[in-house]
Amino acid sequence: MKIKLLLVITGFLILAPVVMAEDATSSATASATPVSTSVPTSIDQQKSDYFYQLEKYRQAKQQFNLDQAEYQKLGTLATKDKLVESYKNVLLARATTFQTYLFPLQQLLYNTQGIDVADKQKALDQIKDAASRIHNHIQQIPNLSEEPQVSTEAQRFESQDLPTFLEASYRSLSLLAIGRIQSIADQIVVSSNDFQKEVVDIETDARQKGAFERGLKEVAALHKQASEALATAHLKFTAFDSTKKEDGFNPQAVYQSVTDSLSPAYTSLQHSLDYLLELDKSR
Repeated sequence: MKIKLLLVITGFLILAPVVMAEDATSSATASATPVSTSVPTSIDQQKSDYFYQLEKYRQAKQQFNLDQAEYQKLGTLATKDKLVESYKNVLLARATTFQTYLFPLQQLLYNTQGIDVADKQKALDQIKDAASRIHNHIQQIPNLSEEPQVSTEAQRFESQDLPTFLEASYRSLSLLAIGRIQSIADQIVVSSNDFQKEVVDIETDARQKGAFERGLKEVAALHKQASEALATAHLKFTAFDSTKKEDGFNPQAVYQSVTDSLSPAYTSLQHSLDYLLELDKSR
């Protein structure tokens, strides 16, 4: 029997956490093309769309800075109007980037095993809520004509809608991290049981059989360590629901706590895999 176990933990976070919660007034212009209502079904395409929009947002920030400098220099009505349009464009670019970020995150949640069903559904519902809020924000921006209106909408989004987006993102990323590690732990149990039945139980050489059994005990001990780390990560994850939001809730800190707790699980599972591969080679 060959051990068939794909261990790709080092890259288990397909999407890096978003770091775009900065003040939009330090940003800039991208085309104000309406967001498509059709969602690409391919995760690769969704990720490509996200990085494309992220680049447009960066370009928007650069253009806004140029328009802002021009207005500060000339102070004309024309440069003021140009700056207001640039401000609107950067808000659209930012919101569209947030929107395209949620699509692959949602798909990854659907596809990832090892996640509690209730936890997964709550994260999916939160993504849906965040996407709806962002969509409404995008619909509002083109109707704004004066700088105070644009600033008011930007502040409203950042105080009311952005926290929902950030919590949905970090909650989902935490679940993806837990789910990937849990799936690998489950695979190791299956591989260990298969090795026991297909190799150890039918081994006739006492010395070899003893070596196999000791190796599987090491694998079991390492798996137990991984399970304990996973239990800790699950406990840390509950902070998404147990922490009072009005007390300065920081979803990024919860996510970091979860992933830090998973680090020992990763190490233990990697050692478990090494043991299983060595056992398979020595049979």
